[in-house]
Amino acid sequence: MKNNGIYSKKKIIIDTDCGSDDAMAIAMALNDPRYEILMFCTVSGNVCMEQATINTLTTIEHAGSYEPPVYKGSRSMLLRDLAYAHETHGRDGMGDIGLVPHRLKESNGNAVLKMIETLRNSEDGEIDIIALGPLTNIALAIKVDYEAMKKVG
Repeated sequence: MKNNGIYSKKKIIIDTDCGSDDAMAIAMALNDPRYEILMFCTVSGNVCMEQATINTLTTIEHAGSYEPPVYKGSRSMLLRDLAYAHETHGRDGMGDIGLVPHRLKESNGNAVLKMIETLRNSEDGEIDIIALGPLTNIALAIKVDYEAMKKVG
């Protein structure tokens, strides 16, 4: 993003059901100088939301150059029953290799409400959302505050 001849970082929110595939994308985004991750929102998908939160925190701890807040989002799907991808990602979503965060903790607050609050306080198009998992949190945010969600880049 170019601003007055100077390149500035693109602000992003990452919504994730963090399994091993999302962990790679998160590690890349955390270390890409073009992006500023404002927050992570976790959602059930590859694994339950609680495990997705643990996996996101673990990925940030091991691969991150900075530590954006991580907020818990939806535990359930809107239109179908949950179907975890244990056969692909293992029971913990990370290949069952025993990774756990030792230092980082999730932030207080609901992911959907924090996403809306952040967008309300932004300029139109200033923030992009990168959705790596089911769109449950995003659908709920649209339902709660459509006007704020229209600001997404």
